[in-house]
Amino acid sequence: MKKEEIKKLLDQFEAVANIVEGIECWSARELQPLLGYAKWNNFINNVVVKVKEESFEKSNPES
Repeated sequence: MKKEEIKKLLDQFEAVANIVEGIECWSARELQPLLGYAKWNNFINNVVVKVKEESFEKSNPES
């Protein structure tokens, strides 16, 4: 990826960032198009579910 492309993506991510109680976070609905998903269901199944599973596995290594 070229430096210009990375800068553009970073700027897009920063533009949709929110600060909630001093913590930087992002809305999944705002990240969906930035990550190239046209349909919400595809985004949920391909990204959100996998992140939740990995988070659970890391927080419960003996499961």
